[in-house]
Amino acid sequence: MLVTGFLLGGSTFFKDVRMKLALISDIHANLEALQAVLADISARHLDRIVFLGDAVGYGANPNECVTMLCNAAEIFIAGNHDRAAAGIESESAFNDFARTSIQWTKQNLTKHVRAFLQTLALQ
Repeated sequence: MLVTGFLLGGSTFFKDVRMKLALISDIHANLEALQAVLADISARHLDRIVFLGDAVGYGANPNECVTMLCNAAEIFIAGNHDRAAAGIESESAFNDFARTSIQWTKQNLTKHVRAFLQTLALQ
């Protein structure tokens, strides 16, 4: 990605900055998949990781995945599963399988991870 002439307060903030971004999403508490993705990102020497949502739901490791993503991603955006698991969005629009998964996730999130998910922006 090439960013040129981005203005902040009337002055050039970046000029000809080149960086490689990793955009990842929909981990859904799949720890093994997340570990593989992060290893691949590391091997490719990418500059920044942006997480686009849905760290939790379906998989068995929501706390571990959120913690790993917190340590790896510079930007962490909430997905609908993250918001539902944090109790700030209803899971009523979810299918039965997703709703059951979110209910399990709610019961198994640590207080710290739940609090973190409640702070996330949607965009």
